Amino acid sequence: NARVTPLWCSLEQSPKAMLTVFSGAAATPPSKLVVSVQTQNGFFSTGDDIGALNPHDYRPNEFVTNDFIFEGLVAWDGKNPTGLDNIAGNEDDYVSPSLAKDWKTAYNETGKCRYVITFDLLEGVTFHDGTPWNAAAAVANFNQIMGGVGVLGFPKALAGMHDWLGFTQYLDAWEAVDEMTFSLTFTSYYEAALRELSTIRPFRMSSVAALPSLEHRGISHVAERNGLRNGGTWPNKCAKQAHYVVGKTGIPGSTDPTAGSTGWALTSLGVGEKLFTVDRYGFIVGQVAASVARPVSDNYNVWTVTLKPNYHFSDGTRVTAGLVATCLQELNDKNSSSGKARASVGVMTVTAESELVVKIVSERSTHIMDSVLAEWIFTIYYNKGDEYIFTGPYAVDNFDTDTFHLIPNLYYPLAEQRPTLTITKYGGSGELAAGALARPV
Repeated sequence: NARVTPLWCSLEQSPKAMLTVFSGAAATPPSKLVVSVQTQNGFFSTGDDIGALNPHDYRPNEFVTNDFIFEGLVAWDGKNPTGLDNIAGNEDDYVSPSLAKDWKTAYNETGKCRYVITFDLLEGVTFHDGTPWNAAAAVANFNQIMGGVGVLGFPKALAGMHDWLGFTQYLDAWEAVDEMTFSLTFTSYYEAALRELSTIRPFRMSSVAALPSLEHRGISHVAERNGLRNGGTWPNKCAKQAHYVVGKTGIPGSTDPTAGSTGWALTSLGVGEKLFTVDRYGFIVGQVAASVARPVSDNYNVWTVTLKPNYHFSDGTRVTAGLVATCLQELNDKNSSSGKARASVGVMTVTAESELVVKIVSERSTHIMDSVLAEWIFTIYYNKGDEYIFTGPYAVDNFDTDTFHLIPNLYYPLAEQRPTLTITKYGGSGELAAGALARPV
């Protein structure tokens, strides 16, 4: 494999480790590579010199061995002093493509002095277990490396774990722009970003199938098992592990927002959101949407809704006009045909005009489309297999006929400050009052 080339030095400590490769020996098939690793303190005992082969961890996951197994977005190339752009003296000196085939940098395009690197990923690559390499895999790996979810300003619990690198101190966000495009956003310009990204650890990529579930408080790094160091705050772990039991006389019978009043019930639990809602002062305000407008001033049947940028579902999927249009069309179709919960504007046709703009053509005219879209039937969701994913401050961990277990949505602001919740169903107000007096709720 032409891509299996060891990185002899990195910006981490120059390794005193020695690599001995035995090939062609009589007892060893030519297709097998036998690696004997020495460390800074001599050989580890037998069985401990390699470790768990975790690309995000440090000792005993010896980086010399991991270099033969895992790849990163870019690679250090001592024979390429001018980098990808063939210009000496800039950010990509000695850096060559690896799992990213190309990249571009931008500084201060938003006027907020941020530095963004956008990578075009190598296509047709799979991990050893057959899992495809794509932007979603890159996001999952950076979630694990940084101990966060890649949203600007959100906590990154493990940034301090890698503080020997300036990279992790400047990195503020990461996202899948599309299936094979991945971006990193830094708080300000960081000249060494690409070179530090070529280090063997912690920036090598692992199959998503081998990573623990971030949504269920799993993390690949040993720091999670030993307790976070350097004052880190894990985004899905609230202060003092707060947990509350909430009693209600009725809870949703499913998570299907197209079924009866389930969408309203899920929204009342903090799981679902709508494009617009009514705030505590009685004003219509945007939730998932930023604004609504009429493209033609005297036509009250045609409206466009602009979504908030960088808004996410609870699994990290970006909210796009395509997903919202599919959701609204399904809700309108099912409720209009059933006759149980028709929208006040009648039948709607919903399409995506662009990535963040939804077009709505309604059967009946209205001058208050924001109020219409605040109606309880229009909960925003998308289908992920047989699972419904929402945008609210809480995500459903699991549920049954009597309880809903909710965890903070990591992609919603202030997730680290929210407790976990168990919503418990009581048979009536009397039972609920007794439960409150007995203090289980």
